[in-house]
Amino acid sequence: MSEPAPPKNFDQPRQRVQANMPEQETSDEYGTSKAIPSEMADAARQEILDSIAASDPDLLTREFDHPLNYRPYTAKTREAAKELVENADKDILANLTGIPAGDIADRFNKAFPVLFVKTTVSPYHMRGGRPNRVWTFIAFGRLTFEIGLPAPSSTRFDLTLESGDALHIRGDVDMWFSGGGGGTALLADWKVY
Repeated sequence: MSEPAPPKNFDQPRQRVQANMPEQETSDEYGTSKAIPSEMADAARQEILDSIAASDPDLLTREFDHPLNYRPYTAKTREAAKELVENADKDILANLTGIPAGDIADRFNKAFPVLFVKTTVSPYHMRGGRPNRVWTFIAFGRLTFEIGLPAPSSTRFDLTLESGDALHIRGDVDMWFSGGGGGTALLADWKVY
């Protein structure tokens, strides 16, 4: 089976509809919201970058087969994961999962600090084969498609997350990654059933 072609005009410069994302945006496939304080997200980003500088300084220049490089937890990334579970936008997650908002915290599975890395294939297509999951990407620093933020279902290349904002994507939705890398995030996994 061949890979689907990228959407038309994929390689053309993308116009930003707005400089920042709206306070909250939802569809049947994804939603955006404020997730954690920006200061907390910025501190987590700095810890990730400091860890890379100390252990693998050329990580940002190499190419990989997959856009996500999972990083070890740091004190600030653990704080961010805890804050997410306690204060996640339960209405958006309920909309995406079909689970009552009051039960969402019980559906948290795990979270991973990630660095979006350059990929050997650009754009990188990740099939949405996990209908029993919802993924949450919390921006550690500003995130755009060009530096790692996935585009849900090859339709939203114009999303921008400010530090601390979240993109929630149903697990059965295809995602496109630019393959550019450089962004940092917390990737959380919520179980639907």
